[in-house]
Amino acid sequence: MTTLLPNSVGDEAREEIKKNIELNEKLLNMMNSYEVKKIIYFSSGGTVYGDNGKTRNSENSKTVPINLYGWLKLSIENLIITYSKMTEVEYLIIRPSNPFGKYQNIRGKQGLISVILGKILDDEYIEIWGKGDIIRDYIYIDDLCNGVVNLLMSNKWNEIYNIGSGKGYSVNQIIKICEDITDKKLKIIYKDARKVDVKKNILDIKKIKTECNFIVNTSVKDGIKKTFEFLK
Repeated sequence: MTTLLPNSVGDEAREEIKKNIELNEKLLNMMNSYEVKKIIYFSSGGTVYGDNGKTRNSENSKTVPINLYGWLKLSIENLIITYSKMTEVEYLIIRPSNPFGKYQNIRGKQGLISVILGKILDDEYIEIWGKGDIIRDYIYIDDLCNGVVNLLMSNKWNEIYNIGSGKGYSVNQIIKICEDITDKKLKIIYKDARKVDVKKNILDIKKIKTECNFIVNTSVKDGIKKTFEFLK
């Protein structure tokens, strides 16, 4: 798993890219040598699509990453697909939206909902890049896991699937939901917007719903409630 962040650049990014490409190529070679036939790869349901001019993206949408994290995820996807054409290795590429839920690190740098809840519990301020109008698709972890199980039970291989809620929420909307659920006001510092952040991205999940009877059982609000109760 890469530690590369969407805003990573320079030597740190270069080393992460080199390491991840080499390790995944080595893994695929070993799989082929030991006759391991299947690989599941968790890509990114947001950054691989990038700034393609669309708000809602299906698996067939144009992929134009605007940061190195998205470029790396897409590069590994292509590496896996190419290997599958050369060998007997079959793949399942999953492009999840933004998962959240219990056990996620509330004091890390990734995972907006968990970070917000952590800041509220620690009574600390949070930095928001831009005006809080960036829109993302969020999915509760139980629904993401159920989606993966559905794909495996349906024996879906050599395919790419989005797994998300199919709904979009702005950063400000997520903040408001978290504040309402916790009954606490979050301290916010708004900073200049970053070039590496796509303005709007919502996943089109028709493919997995149609082919695997995938259902989103937990709304974002209910998921945040469950996560906060677990953290308490």
